[in-house]
Amino acid sequence: MYCSKPDGEGDYWIPALMLDVEYQGREYATEAMKQLIRFMREKLHCRRIMIGHRPDNVVAANFTRD
Repeated sequence: MYCSKPDGEGDYWIPALMLDVEYQGREYATEAMKQLIRFMREKLHCRRIMIGHRPDNVVAANFTRD
């Protein structure tokens, strides 16, 4: 899921990336995120992309930091 229009500060958001537990740990999320960011940069001309996750989700925090 992503926002196709910028917020009031000009930032684009990826509010969530969810995979069924059956598919986690197989690098699908990593590849999906790379493809989505590439698409957003090339097609939407995003300069800054914000990624949301629950504060208690340490795995997501580490994933999005990379």
